[in-house]
Amino acid sequence: MNNDHKEIRDAFLAYLNDYFSNRDYPRTIAHFGKDITGFGSSKDENTYTYARCKEAFKRDIEAAPEPIHYEIRDLIIKTPKPGVGLLSCELDIETKIHDQTLRFNHLRYTLAFTKHDKRWYIQHKHLSLPSRENDDDEPYPIKELEKRNIALKRMVDEKTEELNASLEKIKVLANSDFLTGIDNRLKIDETLNVLIEQAKKEDRTFSVVLIDIDKFKKINDVYGHLTGDEVIIKTAAFIRDMHKTCISVGRWGGDEFILVFEDKAIDETRLIAEELRETYEQQRFLEDRIITISLGLSQYQKGDTIETIIARCDRAMYEAKKSGRNRVRSAWGKV
Repeated sequence: MNNDHKEIRDAFLAYLNDYFSNRDYPRTIAHFGKDITGFGSSKDENTYTYARCKEAFKRDIEAAPEPIHYEIRDLIIKTPKPGVGLLSCELDIETKIHDQTLRFNHLRYTLAFTKHDKRWYIQHKHLSLPSRENDDDEPYPIKELEKRNIALKRMVDEKTEELNASLEKIKVLANSDFLTGIDNRLKIDETLNVLIEQAKKEDRTFSVVLIDIDKFKKINDVYGHLTGDEVIIKTAAFIRDMHKTCISVGRWGGDEFILVFEDKAIDETRLIAEELRETYEQQRFLEDRIITISLGLSQYQKGDTIETIIARCDRAMYEAKKSGRNRVRSAWGKV
């Protein structure tokens, strides 16, 4: 059993223990991806959103809180592509509802898993009861899964596109600022780490520009936070459209933005920053108020970390503020 198969098996067993044995609603829900694609039994397949998933399990566990005892047979795990796993098995289950013992044998169970942040999440689950009617055309056969590879291909073909789209959406959301859509702090740190490693190995350089909206607190105080958010959104779009060639345009936090330029000398970066400052001042994000920005910039120096180069940019931006705002300043040397 390879490592992915072992992880999928462990994730499945953890799910069964939380759901069947412990009847623990929060822990059960935690096993499902928030972009879950479907749920069904036999020939009936339904779209299954995360919200519906939560509702169904909450109702199920509240209505039947007694533990469900289970036995697993014929466990099969496939990984048709990296990050995608298919698990199938047969289950015998027994429980009590209103003092009545209920038992089902040979339940066919199929689950699709995707891996995100080193953890396997359930994206689709299918349960079917064995019957003569389903022997020949069961959409998700379990017991015969190894022999009937066509069923696996069918499942993968139907779900892979949806899963890829969902995973891509998750990736974009993880790396994007929720308000502006530009790179967030996590993505900026990732970019800077890559550039620092390149600079160490290949004798390359890069420049960073830190941008702050002047007197932004006053904008919030006078016009309200919703207007302040609009200014931040418009500023992000303006910076992004002005400099599409830079390697990263991001929101550093609050009303601070960051530009990262690969293989640019400090003088060239300063000219770009000056042009950005002048053009920004000409915008009319508010009808009755001119908004300006202050910019601090620096270039990678040997031995720099993310913290040291950002600290120099921050120091330069502070000097721009101190000297009257609406300025560009650069910083060198040790922090």
